[in-house]
Amino acid sequence: MKFPLRSKTVILISVLLLVLFSLSRYLVMKQEKDFLTRSLITKGKALIDNFTLYCQNAFLTGDELNIEDYVEVLLKDREIKKIYIVLKNNTYFLNTDHSLLGQKYIPPEHLISRPEDSYHTFRENGTLQYQFYKPVHQITSKGRRIYMGTAYVELSTQGISRRLNRIMFRLMIIFLSLFILGIIGAIFLSGLLVNPIQKLIRGVNIIGNGNLRYKISLPTRDEIEDLAREFNKMTKKLLLYQNKVVRQKVVHQELLIAKGILSQIIPSQLANVAGHRIFHFYRPSHFISGDYFNLLKVNNSEYLFIIADVSGKGIPAALLMAILHTVIMTLEQYYNAPIELMKHINLIISRLLKKGDFITAQLGLLDIRKEQIQIISAGHEYPLYINFSRRNIQYIKPAGIPIGLFEHNIFESRLLPVTHRLEKNSLLLFFTDGLRNIKRLPFNNKKLIDFITSLLDLSNNYNIFENLLIKKVRLKNYRDDLTLLGIIKD
Repeated sequence: MKFPLRSKTVILISVLLLVLFSLSRYLVMKQEKDFLTRSLITKGKALIDNFTLYCQNAFLTGDELNIEDYVEVLLKDREIKKIYIVLKNNTYFLNTDHSLLGQKYIPPEHLISRPEDSYHTFRENGTLQYQFYKPVHQITSKGRRIYMGTAYVELSTQGISRRLNRIMFRLMIIFLSLFILGIIGAIFLSGLLVNPIQKLIRGVNIIGNGNLRYKISLPTRDEIEDLAREFNKMTKKLLLYQNKVVRQKVVHQELLIAKGILSQIIPSQLANVAGHRIFHFYRPSHFISGDYFNLLKVNNSEYLFIIADVSGKGIPAALLMAILHTVIMTLEQYYNAPIELMKHINLIISRLLKKGDFITAQLGLLDIRKEQIQIISAGHEYPLYINFSRRNIQYIKPAGIPIGLFEHNIFESRLLPVTHRLEKNSLLLFFTDGLRNIKRLPFNNKKLIDFITSLLDLSNNYNIFENLLIKKVRLKNYRDDLTLLGIIKD
């Protein structure tokens, strides 16, 4: 099932907005709840202090009846649920519920005590309550303090809940507004990306049908514009050379032109990798080849190895190989993430391939600090790992399917990278299927390991092994393109 890029962008933006909203809601609600709770505790402590002070003054002046008037004033505050005084004999002296006066005080159930803060917490009808308390004394005319009992003020958190609900409602309004704007923005942004790609595909199809005078115009100021510019350069060179050849030498001259262009793509020398030695061998079966390899330095500790094989031979395969090279050069930001690089290569290249064409490819991200390599394969030959110290050979088997044969979601779901540690005195050998198809060699497709083992038996070290292997593959009789790329760990 085809899943358009525009839909992917909309879904990604939606998920990001949802995550952002959830995180913001959690932080805002937690901060606001903590603030309101601290304010409630501060308020409760102030209320109990003022109430006990008022009671002590009332006891001193004999105005105990005024305490009820003071309580009625306090109860106008919606957060205050109850105010009462419990005498030292544990009976109510004062209570907002007059029916309890003189009865024994029974503490609330599930009371959680915080004696260091002079308050308790408990739940009543599912609502958290705060019970602040403080002893009440009667001060005699001689200044003597007589303990009378304990004053209590209970505060409810219903006001906090209402305040948090209002904040939550406002956050939801803000989120819905941002979500709608985000979806509109995602559709707009995806259009900026999808439309140039579609235009590029149309241009490539026109060029592929033989109209080399066609110019792809994509003023997007990004990698897609770079890709279009490279195509225009390539078609311009082909057109200039094509106009110069005579009719009877068209085929030969086209091959010369293509070979000249491809000679700028296939590297003659590879970058040096500290602690490793790199060797390569490249041989087309025809005048030009559909094989491709490269070694790109990502940073001071990582290097990207690339090997690929385009289906078919001759000019069609070589042109597809040139396109593959151009695509890779414009995706530099993904060099340190080979899985994403392979996905983007497939996304672009698969739209340029006609039915039946495909490309096998393999990417290897070498980390010299960790002494390991991560290998991503798109239906390519499994690389061989040879340990000269232990004298053993094994396949490294990353999973994957060729580029251009299946839908993008199927291609991406089949990618299964393998990370392999490179040991000292070992060789990791990447190769194209031409190694299986060389004539007059003592092996067939099922005996490649036997052939490599025979070379290993004649080798004391990797230098001898490399020389023997290169000597074998340089035989004149061959029927397929062949590329070797080896990483030797000293």
